Amino acid sequence: MRLREVKERLFVVVLMLFIVLSSLACSKGGNNVDPDPTEPDGTGVIIATFNVGYDNPSATSEKTWENRKDLVANVIKTHKFDVFGAQEPLFNQLEDIEDLLPNYTYFGRSRTGETNEGEFAPIFYNKETVEILESGQFWLTDQEDKTVPTVGWDARYPRTCVWVKVRHKTSNETFYVFNVHFDHIGAQARAESTKLIMTEVPRIAQGYPYFLLGDFNFDQNGANYHEIQGSSLFVDTYDIAERNINGQRGTFNSFNVNSTSTVRIDHIFVNQQNSPTISRHQIITDSFGGHVPSDHFPVMVEVEF
Repeated sequence: MRLREVKERLFVVVLMLFIVLSSLACSKGGNNVDPDPTEPDGTGVIIATFNVGYDNPSATSEKTWENRKDLVANVIKTHKFDVFGAQEPLFNQLEDIEDLLPNYTYFGRSRTGETNEGEFAPIFYNKETVEILESGQFWLTDQEDKTVPTVGWDARYPRTCVWVKVRHKTSNETFYVFNVHFDHIGAQARAESTKLIMTEVPRIAQGYPYFLLGDFNFDQNGANYHEIQGSSLFVDTYDIAERNINGQRGTFNSFNVNSTSTVRIDHIFVNQQNSPTISRHQIITDSFGGHVPSDHFPVMVEVEF
């Protein structure tokens, strides 16, 4: 074989090796993890929080609920949520989600106490994979009776916490999920709601594993976040997950698919003592034709008990 032919073959081999190595390097997503999976890794329980954005009558184009509802349902179905807390849906949105996803239903009254009107912070669950053993709701307020809808402290609106006691049918594990949407105006209300939640969640959960999730309207750098995260009661699943997907992304995107924010205001906390294994924490950045389902990216965790 002539020297020129040897050089040409050697060049081809080196080129093919370079292409293979490059493809392997590019197959890794943010934070040195695999690209965003759409399937659970195994038998883990999928728990999520999703601010779906309220049905704003003045919204334009792709921001309208009519144009977003199928996208919201697609995310829930694709990522196989077992239990998730939603924030901001109005009653018609709850009906739409149930119609589009007949395996799912929800628990919770609106923040003003109605069952068929107002803005909700419900907990949805897949009836095929989980069973609700107990459920409840209380208001984030300075009033003594927290079962009555009232505005607390300097909040603009009544704010509530919805909770469920869940049994996962496959694993036969029992745990609690608490869903909140803290006030966006009242700084005192957010601070006092944080303290109230830190008392009520462990009391209600009675030694079972618990997940506190929702739109907290404070980020990972705020004092309220550090009060929760710095306690002996809670730990952010973001910090203990074995895999962290899209960990550098923020959760509020303002309907901008290319948002570069790193601010996380949607969190999933878990009991710190004897916490279950969080095999995956994922900020879901799914988009459809350049459009996102909501002005918040949903957050999910895969849990192994």
